[in-house]
Amino acid sequence: MNTRRRTIAMRRLSSPPASSEAVANAMRGNVSKNTGPELSLRKALRRVGVSGYRSNWKGVPGSPDIVFPKHRIAIFVHGCFWHRHFHDRGRLPKKHTKYWREKFRRNMERDKRKVRLLRKLGWKVIIIWECQLQKDPLRYANKIDQLIHSMGDG
Repeated sequence: MNTRRRTIAMRRLSSPPASSEAVANAMRGNVSKNTGPELSLRKALRRVGVSGYRSNWKGVPGSPDIVFPKHRIAIFVHGCFWHRHFHDRGRLPKKHTKYWREKFRRNMERDKRKVRLLRKLGWKVIIIWECQLQKDPLRYANKIDQLIHSMGDG
């Protein structure tokens, strides 16, 4: 999709008004970087002694949440609700469902596009879901550590 058509499509998908002040405050509180799950993984990485990563690095397409440039590893920490993890796919906000279906469809499309492009450029892409980190962030930090060491020079 060219830039002009994307801009037009984005205009059509402007956010609906919040149904209450509480909803408006909750939506304002959503952030795209340094989220709880992302901070949890970074803390676990430090705990197992993994260093050499960059956070939200703009040096590669898609600005992955955690990047190991030396090893060409890009990690996305996805929130289950926003990125539609399997257990959250059926859950839609009760109001403005048409807007939310389209919003989630576009999020998933964008996620796939980022992964495809990074892989095409020779990057290893890892997606870790918010629910996985809630259970055991150290498990994923250890897996990342093992991957780096298996690639040598870790």
